[in-house]
Amino acid sequence: MSTARAYGRAITIGDYIYVVGGNAASGISALVERYDPAANTWTAAPSMPTARADADAFAVGDYLYVTGGISSFVLPWTPTNAVERYYLPNFPGGAWETMPAAPEAFGGAAFGCANDRMWSIGGAGPNTTFYTTNRWNDEGLPCSSCAPGLVWMDIPWVTEVPTNGVVPPDTAFDVDVTFDTTGLTVGECYTGSLGLLHDDPGWASPFFIPLMLCVEEACEEVAGVELSVVSPGPFYPGATVEFSADIAPDGFTGPYNYSINGGPVQVSGDDPLLFSLTFTEPGTQTVEIAVWNCDMSAPATDTVEVIVNYYTTYLPMILKNY
Repeated sequence: MSTARAYGRAITIGDYIYVVGGNAASGISALVERYDPAANTWTAAPSMPTARADADAFAVGDYLYVTGGISSFVLPWTPTNAVERYYLPNFPGGAWETMPAAPEAFGGAAFGCANDRMWSIGGAGPNTTFYTTNRWNDEGLPCSSCAPGLVWMDIPWVTEVPTNGVVPPDTAFDVDVTFDTTGLTVGECYTGSLGLLHDDPGWASPFFIPLMLCVEEACEEVAGVELSVVSPGPFYPGATVEFSADIAPDGFTGPYNYSINGGPVQVSGDDPLLFSLTFTEPGTQTVEIAVWNCDMSAPATDTVEVIVNYYTTYLPMILKNY
């Protein structure tokens, strides 16, 4: 640690160990530090408003709670009833928030988590009185100090609406989950979990729903297509006719798929798209093009008609007089 001290309290949250308070050479400490075992580094967090040692520490929701503790070891010990919390996503910045005080001052208590309540059991009171009290505090948030590695943190790229509700038996309601790629790196995939807290005895609580967001290059959708005949007519059987398909928006450069008369799917990035067809039969011929990209629900289409004329044969006329 950066500051030598005894009687600090430690709690594991995620991949880190937080140490709060303690008794240093200079006296009772309000220091808070976080240890990263992987990097073997200590980082200071904002100090608590109340200096204390032998306090109780809990990870509750997105918060680190500290309750009780000893503010002086000079006999008789002086305990505190202070309750303070720190918003973990702000680390190493932010500040501690003072919460309603505990009903009585205590320090050196055993502590743990059960039924989403913070429990402080026993400990010492004023005048070094020892307690058998089972105290608990319910903030309506999941308590994770009993499950090292689990801490509720905000995922900046996902939001949910609503975030809570009451569901009568045998009914349901929808939750809209929105992904936001702002500030994320193209080509990267991001993972997380959506935790659902509930009181259904048939399911574990919290129930976790895995999330994954992969960021791809933005895709410009085809807005439309205009098909026209380029070759001058008239046309007769055996003629090869050239067509032009103008892709919208103007100056479109993205790749797209296309199909002529329901034929094989082809890929192009040309605008306009030029292609040719040969007609062997006379009559009115319909040509249709379909163009799509970006997982469009329906392609953009256009049609033109080509008139293929019949050959005209002129026979000589012979007149005879009788």
